[in-house]
Amino acid sequence: MNERSSRAVAKHAASCVLAVVALTAGCSDDDRPSSSPPPADVPAQDASTGFDAASITPRPDLCEGLARQGDAVPELELRGDAPAPLGGTIVPGTYDLAELYAYAGEQPGGSDEETPGSKITGRAGQGTLVVTQYEMRFLEARGAAESDAKAWPEQARAVLYRVDGTSLVSTAVCPTTALPVSLPFSAVGTGLAIFVDPTHREVYTLRP
Repeated sequence: MNERSSRAVAKHAASCVLAVVALTAGCSDDDRPSSSPPPADVPAQDASTGFDAASITPRPDLCEGLARQGDAVPELELRGDAPAPLGGTIVPGTYDLAELYAYAGEQPGGSDEETPGSKITGRAGQGTLVVTQYEMRFLEARGAAESDAKAWPEQARAVLYRVDGTSLVSTAVCPTTALPVSLPFSAVGTGLAIFVDPTHREVYTLRP
C-alpha cells in the first residue's frame, strides 16, 4: 500500500478501536450509524411505501458511470453478535463506505478469560453507493489492508429496493438479475448500515 493509503487505513483503524466500547453496546437503541441530521432539501423515502419490482423497468446504465471515492476502510472484528437493525428512513444521495464490521459471537462456554474486544482482520474495503427512491447502485472494491487500494478489483452492481420494516428487500438488476433478498438495515440521519449477512455489517455515510 502506498504511504497515503497506509496513513488513511491506520487513522481509520485507530478511530474504530477507540469506538469499540460504544459499538459493542450492541442491541441498544444507542447503536446507530454515526450521522448528522439529513439535509433539509434532500427528499426522503417513506419507509412505509413499497413497490413491485416487476412493475419497474430498470435503467440500462445502472452499473455504469460510478466513481470509487472515499478512503480505504479496514474491517474491524468485534466480539459478540451484531446489533439489532433499526430500520428507518433512507435519504437519497451519494454515500461512501465508512466502516466495515465482522462479528465473532460470544466466546465458547462463556469463558471469563480476558480476550480482546476487537481486532483488525487484515481485510479492507472501499465503496460508493448511489441511492434514489427505488435504486441502489454500488461500486465496491475489497483487498488486503496492507495493499494499495488502487489495485483492488472493482465490482459494480445495482438493485431495485423497497423497505419492509427493518429490512431492505432488494432485487438485483445488474450485472446479473436475481430473485429478491431481504437484508436488515439501520438508517439514521446521514448514516446507512446494511447487514450483508448475520456476521457482517457495512456502514455508509451520505456526502454533504
